[in-house]
Amino acid sequence: MNAYQRGQKALCGDYFKYTPTGASQFKRAGRWYKEAKAGDIVFFYSPAMGRIAHVGIVESVEGNKITTIEGNTSGTQGDRNGGECRRKTLNNFSVGGKNWINGFARPVYGDDTCTAQDLLDVARGEIGYEEKASPHGLEDKHANRGNKNYTKYGQWYNNGKALSEYWCAEFVSWCFYKACASVDVPTGWTYRLNNWYYFKDGVPVSGKFEHINGRWYVFDNSGFMIKGWFKSEEGWYYLGEDGGMLSSQWLQDKGKWYYLTKSGLMATNAKVRKAKGDGYDFVGADGAYDSFKSLFTGRMEGVEIVE
Repeated sequence: MNAYQRGQKALCGDYFKYTPTGASQFKRAGRWYKEAKAGDIVFFYSPAMGRIAHVGIVESVEGNKITTIEGNTSGTQGDRNGGECRRKTLNNFSVGGKNWINGFARPVYGDDTCTAQDLLDVARGEIGYEEKASPHGLEDKHANRGNKNYTKYGQWYNNGKALSEYWCAEFVSWCFYKACASVDVPTGWTYRLNNWYYFKDGVPVSGKFEHINGRWYVFDNSGFMIKGWFKSEEGWYYLGEDGGMLSSQWLQDKGKWYYLTKSGLMATNAKVRKAKGDGYDFVGADGAYDSFKSLFTGRMEGVEIVE
């Protein structure tokens, strides 16, 4: 995933400019709450409009007091068209129904998106931004001040068109994109939590075999690189200390010898061609070398031969 896609994932679907659309995608994802956490998105209800009509980012929570960072607001409580990015405080509020706070949406934070701290760092940097009188000076917080709804957030969201009325949701969407773009997305081998992971486009490989630089590796459903014996539907494999799959060789384990075929699969009930000279060695149903039966491999018919 690229930064744009990571932002979409964090927002449970897509960037949004219409606040009811944003609320709906979080509700469908089961990430809608009545209690706030830092990094949540707070959605506000407008009695005059009869719907959710404003949005902000929860910066901190202390009892029944929350601090938010909102776009297109002012110092006036409940202002959804104030033309500035402001830090605001709400006390002793009720949540849900037709209350001013309709609910809190919880983004998907993680290694393949961003963290709540990443988001808050971006949002805090925007406090004080003022909308512009025209599509000029969009990057400067205070230049070309004018209540005409021109912003850099609208320019980003609308592919170059800076004019956008009621830009609070575009501000939130922009913050998520910037937060995800700021993250150093892991690629390739990464060591964490006392184990090795392999990342592709910021996402850890998990629950599968993966061919990396000419060798096979196995990762469990959590993305941990597996070492030692591993059983799949086909049979047993052995992953070395570096995680690489062993193949075309004998392996001694707990006093017994096992043969790992060219594919890495442990041989069972099979004759193994000797590396030097003629003849075969025999491995039984448990894969272990059987020295006695190996004396009679020349008489065995219908037994699989492996190399």
